[in-house]
Order: sequence, then C-alpha cells, then structure tokens
Amino acid sequence: MRIWLSGALFSLLLTLAGCDVNSIIKPGTPPPPLSTHNLQGAPMDLQKLQGKGVIIRFWQSTCLSCLKEMPLLEELYKKHQGNLEVIAINVGEPKSYLLGFLEAHPYSYSIIEDEARIITKRYGVVAIPTTFFINPQGVITDVLYGESDRLGLEKRTHNILP
Repeated sequence: MRIWLSGALFSLLLTLAGCDVNSIIKPGTPPPPLSTHNLQGAPMDLQKLQGKGVIIRFWQSTCLSCLKEMPLLEELYKKHQGNLEVIAINVGEPKSYLLGFLEAHPYSYSIIEDEARIITKRYGVVAIPTTFFINPQGVITDVLYGESDRLGLEKRTHNILP
C-alpha cells in the first residue's frame, strides 16, 4: 500500500509540475535549439557557440540560491572568457523588471527574458535553479537541479572547457 501511494504521489507531482518524464533533457544529448536576443539586444544562437563550453542557467530574482550563485557565474565567465559562455534565462519575470534588476546587479554574461516560459518549457525545467552544462561539441554533460557550491560549479565548468 505504501509503495502504491508513493508512486501515485510521484505521478501526481509530475503532472502538477507539467513535466513529461520522457521529455526531460538528459546528459549525453544535445540541448534544444536556442535562438533569441539577450536583454541588451544582442543575438544569441546556441548553435553558434559550438567550440566553447556553455552554461545555461534558469533563474528567478526571488530565488535566493540563484542570486547567491550569479556572482560566481560572473567570476567563471570572466576567468574563462573566450572558452566559456554563460546564458542566464530568467523565468517568468517581465523585461521591464529585469532591466531594473540588472541595472543594480550588472553581469557580463547574457541574460535572456522568458516571461512566457517558452524556453523554460522547451528545456523541461520544473525547478529553479536548473543549470545545464554543455561541452564544446554541443552535448549536455551535466544537469544540476537546485543549488551548488563553488567547488561543484567550478568542477562542472572545468569539465566542459575546450
């Protein structure tokens, strides 16, 4: 009985989260296409970033661990500039709010607004933060759900550098 209830609860949670188990993006697969503009208006095409390591981070300004790790992503981006791209995709917040937020917290890496959650759904993101690590060949090597520490982010980043 307990196993049945656990399975039913898990299925219900996946349904409520809008998550299709078969659509979860896994390591060893290429990421979904991503072609858009960042908040500064510059074009962003994931396909054109092959040859570099790429970190895609889904975040919100109300997520404390997201805010804590954004400066670390900035450090990693600057340290490995030319070999690493960081793309931070904001989930569900309007562009007008983000522009003000970024004025107070400027970052060098690309920030993308996904107020309608189109990109978020395409990537199967159901938890914030979610971070994808993509190697120079354009293959996802790791997916991190939730918070990480400095050492964990540095190790995953090192693993995707050319």
